Amino acid sequence: MFRGKVLTIFIALAFAAGGALACGGTDDPVANQSEEQDPNQDPNQDPNQDPNQDPNQDPNQDPNQDPNQDPNQDPNQDPNQDPNQDPNQDPNQDPNQDPNQDPNQDPNQQEPGDAEHPDEAGQVLLSEFMKSPTDVSATEGQWIELYNSTFMDFDLEGCEISSSETGMSHEIDDTLSMGTGEFVVIANGDDPGFEPDLVISDLGLAGGAGSIALVCGGTTITGVEYDDGETYPSTPGVSVVRDPDFFAPDEADGPWIWCEGTGVYNTSDVGSPGEMAEACPWIDEGSAADIAALRDAGADADATTLERVLVTYARPEIGDDEAGFFIQASASGPAIFVSADDATGVEELPVRPGQLIDVEVQGVEVAADRTVVSTVGEIDIIRLYIPPSNVVSNISDADDILTHIDEYEARLVSADLTIDGDSAYAGAGYEKYRVVTEGMAGQIEAADGVLEFRVPLEHSEVLGLEPGCEISVEQIPVWRHRDNIQFSAWELLEVEFVDHCPATMAVSAASVDEETIEVRFNRPLESLESGDVTIDGLDVTFVLLDGATALIETSAQDLTSVYTVEFASSVTDIWGNPVVGEIDVEGMSERPSTPMDVVITEFMAQFQSGGQDPGEYIELHNPTQETWMLTGCVLGKSDTSNYTIEAPIILEPGEEALFTSTEGGAAGLDEDDVFGFPRLANSGDTIFLECDGQTIDELTYSGSAVELGISYQKDVDSLTESNAGSGIDDHWCLTPQESSHEYWVGDDDDATNPKYGTPGQANISCP
Repeated sequence: MFRGKVLTIFIALAFAAGGALACGGTDDPVANQSEEQDPNQDPNQDPNQDPNQDPNQDPNQDPNQDPNQDPNQDPNQDPNQDPNQDPNQDPNQDPNQDPNQDPNQDPNQQEPGDAEHPDEAGQVLLSEFMKSPTDVSATEGQWIELYNSTFMDFDLEGCEISSSETGMSHEIDDTLSMGTGEFVVIANGDDPGFEPDLVISDLGLAGGAGSIALVCGGTTITGVEYDDGETYPSTPGVSVVRDPDFFAPDEADGPWIWCEGTGVYNTSDVGSPGEMAEACPWIDEGSAADIAALRDAGADADATTLERVLVTYARPEIGDDEAGFFIQASASGPAIFVSADDATGVEELPVRPGQLIDVEVQGVEVAADRTVVSTVGEIDIIRLYIPPSNVVSNISDADDILTHIDEYEARLVSADLTIDGDSAYAGAGYEKYRVVTEGMAGQIEAADGVLEFRVPLEHSEVLGLEPGCEISVEQIPVWRHRDNIQFSAWELLEVEFVDHCPATMAVSAASVDEETIEVRFNRPLESLESGDVTIDGLDVTFVLLDGATALIETSAQDLTSVYTVEFASSVTDIWGNPVVGEIDVEGMSERPSTPMDVVITEFMAQFQSGGQDPGEYIELHNPTQETWMLTGCVLGKSDTSNYTIEAPIILEPGEEALFTSTEGGAAGLDEDDVFGFPRLANSGDTIFLECDGQTIDELTYSGSAVELGISYQKDVDSLTESNAGSGIDDHWCLTPQESSHEYWVGDDDDATNPKYGTPGQANISCP
């Protein structure tokens, strides 16, 4: 900067001198010579030259130049520059700078003794803490470690340490300086097993769940809220340490950046107070090859230990599907399911999602083409929480899902799905929908299997899915049934949205009695109050909403009149879509009164072996064009084990009603009611439906119609043929044992599996 200015001044003076010569009278040196000039003077000498001037001086020299200046000096040099200055020195350097200062030093760094408080979150980090020492008492051995993550020096004097255990803030009343990259340790006592930098005698850390914070000038600089061993470490005698990979000031916080300390610092307590800790253990992606080897070997797999694999999902026990968990070591798979069939729910599983584990695999089984770890030995939990999102992959665009089914089975995935078919029974407690993804559009028809979305029945009823609905599922595991891939959501929150479904509307309305109207919708509603319903000519006194069915209590109805039910514009389904249209009440439906108004079309007499057989069912079908009310009718057996139907069941034309032996039983069927009498006899029996004393249908079967796990059903083309009198004949058959008729399969490849039938669905054509 200074050189430029000196050069400009020098050039300006040079031009000024040249201009004076150019503007003089004559260029004759004699004519312009002074009369008093020394006769010995050089005739070419400037007459105005100082007679005392050095005759050897450069005549072009700046007359204002210091006569003592080195004649060889750079004319561009700053005239104020120290002549003794190092010629290699940066001309922009502060001339007052300490010559001993490191030239690479941050010019904004404080001078020694000029350290201030940190004033922004993350400048100082809580890097380690010991909440439950075992070698010494908590009052002596609790401590916290802080780390300076910046290029500045800090003094923490005047800052405060707070702890949820005491509910108090403790001011640091002594100088506590921290240089760049330095640790300081604040302990509860003088001798925790090392020499702390500061002692705060009433620091008091919570031994279970709690919190710690450093506050300076009213700003929380660093802190942590930890739990009691759910996701944060909580082992007595072991410190809780921040992973050194998360030491940057702006790093996100959470349980995944903390793990157990290493190294013994006193007799037995583990940690590294005042020192950089070891990096926390992470997923060993090399274990993906070990999982692949297990899958390839199947039932012939040797015992092995999978090291540092991530538990991605815990599956609850529903119906006959056992509880278990999924493990994975790479986002691209493979993965495998670990059975825990001795557990009765997720709470009893030995691990939780997000835990990093070593697991000893002792046995592998293959059932329904699924490869699962059936027996495990020791499980070591290496780290309490790593987000499962680290191994999730979005497979919406994948076009090889069914051609590489082994690679996708059990993986944690996200996907956008379009419902491509009606719901169907999918095993005990489950329902499924055929789906398609963007990547598989046009690919499925050429494959051996299909894509399905499988959910527990309780979720299916809430979702209200229909063909055309688009859904997004997040972080769910892929299940498998033979050649079919099943996107499986065991928690409702894993379904992110439902969109583009057919309009939400009432699909039927009928009087159950003179003061009750049953309205069915095609999708569950968010809510429905009496003030939301208007029926011209009737007062609405109460509404009971159960998912997609509403029972509306009214003033006395004239059953010869036609009533129209309207809904307020604010009424929506569970996804916020408004209910459109109105619906006429069909009047009070009558009970069937003549034979074949309703027919028995299917039954399962032996779902499983043994005395308890909760999977039995009886199916009724309405082959007429009338709407029938079954409430008050009697479903019974020849041994006088009769049951009066209590549920308000309206059977529309072409519909089926399903009656099961146990509510929510092992078969997991979506029953309309429970028949509530002793199980169907395996040796043969007579089943009948009676309404108002009139036998509507009757079916007598023998032991030859009973086979374990296979239903007996009436040919779909013979539904109007009577069952009475002749019993089982050519119109009936055992459900063919084909994969298209499997409605349930267990995880044990034994004699009770799979199950074949079409409960609550349209019947088949008998061979």
